[in-house]
Formats: sequence, structure tokens, C-alpha cells
Amino acid sequence: MTMSFAKLILIVFVLLLFFGAGRLPRLMSDVGRSIRALKDGLKDEKKPSIPEDTASLTTRPSDDV
Repeated sequence: MTMSFAKLILIVFVLLLFFGAGRLPRLMSDVGRSIRALKDGLKDEKKPSIPEDTASLTTRPSDDV
């Protein structure tokens, strides 16, 4: 089910009818920002989180000499 050039032109024409030529670039820009924010959010979710209480994980040198 591939999208032919004629279908693509029809979709662009319908979008122009609904939103107008002035609003369409702004709409596409907003869609692009939303997709970028979603991708960035997914990348942040994959990073391991650092525990808040790192003091309990650090070791101190002992005074046993």
C-alpha cells in the first residue's frame, strides 16, 4: 500500500482547503516540534537515573592504620 504522487497532491490540496496557505507552514512546524519533543522524551527515558542519595553509596577512607 504505497502512496502515489497523485494521492500526496490530493492530501496537500485538502490540507490547503482546510487550513489555508498561511496557517499550513505554522501547523507543519508545530507538528515537527511535537515529534522532536517526543523523540527527546523517549531518549531521556532510556537514560539510567542517578539515585538521589549518593552519600550512602560513597566510601570513606578508614582510619585503620
